[in-house]
Amino acid sequence: MTVHVFGNVAVDEFFHVKAIPAPGQSVRARACHRDLGGKGANQAITTARAGIDVYLISFVGDYDIGRWAERQLASEGLELKGLARCHGPSDASVIVVDESGENIVVTTDATAGHLTSAMVEAHICQAQAGDILLLQGNFSPTVTGHALQCGRTHGLTQVFNPSPVHPEFSSAWS
Repeated sequence: MTVHVFGNVAVDEFFHVKAIPAPGQSVRARACHRDLGGKGANQAITTARAGIDVYLISFVGDYDIGRWAERQLASEGLELKGLARCHGPSDASVIVVDESGENIVVTTDATAGHLTSAMVEAHICQAQAGDILLLQGNFSPTVTGHALQCGRTHGLTQVFNPSPVHPEFSSAWS
């Protein structure tokens, strides 16, 4: 069994602060750090660490930060044949975390948006019946719906985390 993760890869920049700033307020961070993020990357890494074969289908940008993300994914032992580069920056998130653990997140998804229905179909056609299709709400409703339909057609067990939710996903619930 293989888990086929269609998901985003992002570079997360964390800023640790005493309190979340109010609109217009500037505060000093107590610490900051960078980590690999994105629901797709997180789920693929967790699956690989559990000893399950995983195939990540995603995009990173072709700037230095995208190559950094690719190296981070490779260091986790992920199969990266499904990882493609697109021109421009990788998706990124800025995460501000206060002392209590409350946070605010600002993120981009333009890189993940490069995934097309044709790419989805090409990857799913290589899957075996009984494999698992794992995807999140990071793609357009059209691509997401196509992935779910292809997964059903090819006998894949489907796991769909709809976050971030698009109202158009309601047709995918069945």
